Amino acid sequence: MSQKPPENIKPFPPSSWEDWQKRISANLISEKGESLTKPLYAKNNEPQNPPIPKNREWRIHQLYAPDTIEEDVKNGAGAIRVNLSKMTDLPKPRQCALSIDDNTALLAMPHNILPHWSHAPVHLDMDITRPKMDSKRAAEIAKTMSQEKRGTALAANGVLFHEEGASHAEELARAIFSAWQALQACEKAGLSRQNAAQQIRFILAADAQIFLTIAKLRACRILWANLAGETAQIHAMTSKRMMAAKNPLTNANRVTAAVFAAICGGADDITARPYLTKGAETLQAARLALNTQLILKKEAHAGRVADPAAGSFAAEALTNDLRQAAWKILAKIGGKNFASPLPNLSKNAATQKKNAAPKNPRRNPNQKPLREKRRFSSQSRPFLSRLRPLPARTLSLHVSRKTMDNTTICRILHRRRKQRLLSPKPRRRTDGTLSRL
Repeated sequence: MSQKPPENIKPFPPSSWEDWQKRISANLISEKGESLTKPLYAKNNEPQNPPIPKNREWRIHQLYAPDTIEEDVKNGAGAIRVNLSKMTDLPKPRQCALSIDDNTALLAMPHNILPHWSHAPVHLDMDITRPKMDSKRAAEIAKTMSQEKRGTALAANGVLFHEEGASHAEELARAIFSAWQALQACEKAGLSRQNAAQQIRFILAADAQIFLTIAKLRACRILWANLAGETAQIHAMTSKRMMAAKNPLTNANRVTAAVFAAICGGADDITARPYLTKGAETLQAARLALNTQLILKKEAHAGRVADPAAGSFAAEALTNDLRQAAWKILAKIGGKNFASPLPNLSKNAATQKKNAAPKNPRRNPNQKPLREKRRFSSQSRPFLSRLRPLPARTLSLHVSRKTMDNTTICRILHRRRKQRLLSPKPRRRTDGTLSRL
């Protein structure tokens, strides 16, 4: 039962934009009479939020290990990720989804995998931009899986570029470009735009840089919604290049931060790599990777909030900057498809353009901007007004003290004190007088 608030507690009165400006301008005014503060985030400058699916319970992926697969599935793993290049035979069917690493040999065996794993979804994750990958054959497999509603066949793998040293913007641009090519291949095979988009999912890297990971996943959803008009399916994998070779236990903290960032970014599937892949503690590391997601999901309830970064000016600005940087890279590698300017998702874009400062026609474009002199005053540096006045004999300067401010005085005193500390100590002569060597 919801309790009613006490009668003596009244709601706050509504405040307007003009009231806020009056209160701020009364205290923070520059020398020119202008306000020194501007609101970081306001309703009239609200950016468009990326489309987030209603179901925020992400699927936990666990890397396949023959010795612990049964225990992992019982303990809460929703899918297992298999690398076919390191296996000679398919794993036994389990009550969980199957995710397969991109492999060119997969084109010869999809029909063997689908009947073998017939009780759960299958994600083949074929990237048609990879070498030796037949795009027509991959599009036909995507059409078959779309008709049978078995899972996804294609993937835009940005982790491959991330592990090779690509930045977040470059990884995002390459993933969007791969997804766009896969979408066109599916449409040529006879699939509609909606069914083709449902057969593609993004595989992006999540590292310990929490805000950049959140912004990358949010920017991916916005870009894909603008291009394809559909909601992006994102599979986040913790980064391999962020792992430390020495003291590998610290990698557990990095994996935890990466998984949390992927959850806040809106990932649909998450794979947490173990902090150690070789050695006697491999099974313990794999178990800890699974428990990390289970604790964040079952105990911390991190997935209950859809897009928790929405409304934060830092997250929104970082998302917008990363989206624009990725679009510039797409314009270079994508050609005519990405030659048009990126649409501004801000609601008051026309107002911002109207209120923009006019350009000076007389200004030389090759001229470097002049640096403004840094002024020190009691208004810009409040601590200067709290300094005690120093006697004139302490300074023993040839310049009158009235012509200097407190900052200059402090600098002179600091310089003279430093000279005294560096100078050699005086020595006493035999006659009792002091001499400085």
